[in-house]
Amino acid sequence: KHIAQLGGCDGILNAMLSHKEVDCLQAMALGALKVISLDAVGQSTLILKGTGSIVADSMDRHPNNATIQSEGCAILCNLARNVDQSVRLVSEREIEAVINAILSNPNSSGVIEGACFALLCFASSNDNIGSIRNNPQIQRALELSFRNHPEAVGEYVQIILGRLRKITA
Repeated sequence: KHIAQLGGCDGILNAMLSHKEVDCLQAMALGALKVISLDAVGQSTLILKGTGSIVADSMDRHPNNATIQSEGCAILCNLARNVDQSVRLVSEREIEAVINAILSNPNSSGVIEGACFALLCFASSNDNIGSIRNNPQIQRALELSFRNHPEAVGEYVQIILGRLRKITA
């Protein structure tokens, strides 16, 4: 059986909720959730349990921990993608967590790459464009990403900006 079907997600999420301030626990838990979020059974279980909000909360509580930020961005991206590779509607809170990851870690190429990839994923659905566009920090975050890491995320940033301009709210 799959770890998600055996209660593994509950154990991880409960540990995260019980020990919100413990960096190393949050980082390890996010690492485990990232692996679980890669397959359909794990992904659907995590979505049903409101994992996006829990991940965003962890990212908000530990803004300067690059591991938590990059793992969080990867999980939010994985949870946004459906099995058929379409992208579901993500919450403004999830979008804000990814944008804040950029603003809090402008010199971490791992965080910036993960965050820009997550934003690119979110922006591939017209349903998310309005929420991304309406975030007051999106322009600043994308400019900072492009300026500090043009080789790593320049193409992502250009595609995101193009999608934000193309689709009207």
